[in-house]
Amino acid sequence: MQEMIAKYCRELRLGQGFVENYPTIEADTHEHFLVKLLQLEVERRAVHRKNLLLKQANFPVVKTFAGYSFDENQLPAGLDLEVLKSGAFIKNK
Repeated sequence: MQEMIAKYCRELRLGQGFVENYPTIEADTHEHFLVKLLQLEVERRAVHRKNLLLKQANFPVVKTFAGYSFDENQLPAGLDLEVLKSGAFIKNK
């Protein structure tokens, strides 16, 4: 059965995420199962796209906030540390 699902996913270009995720999903109805499966696929594709774009950007070093100390930095009024980390202020210009 799993081979058939994998075959149809390849034919429909749905990705390997469907084949990997469907056995782990528990749901009460078919609709809930489908929503969870599609949600996992959307999240997987978003992560894949982000990683692909980072790779294509060809940055010399990928930096994160892990281990960074904000103790000596003073943030502007109204700018929360989580807002800074998420980059949401960029959308607001």
